[in-house]
Amino acid sequence: RTGDEALRRIAAVLRSVSRPGDTPGRLGGDEFALLLAGQTPAEAMLLAEKIRSLLHADTGSDATMLDLSVSIGIAAAPTTTSAEEWLARADQALYEAKRHGKNTASCGTDC
Repeated sequence: RTGDEALRRIAAVLRSVSRPGDTPGRLGGDEFALLLAGQTPAEAMLLAEKIRSLLHADTGSDATMLDLSVSIGIAAAPTTTSAEEWLARADQALYEAKRHGKNTASCGTDC
């Protein structure tokens, strides 16, 4: 139940910060992606901080009182040659974020 609510909350936050042209999605398990149209890694980092803040915020409802923390990896598409490489770079950035302490974001070598 709590896991389902966490997934719903993450999906709602990703939808709420998405602009026309952005694509939020669940990769599987507890991994999500947000493809951003026309944003720099620096702009993506600002959005990552907003996402972290929204997920950590008190929602005011006992049913959704989850103190969620997330680690976020960011990769820029222009620096990759394929979708697989793009996801691999994002995954590397994610693990860099986790190494620096959970509940943080990293854009690896794209910053």
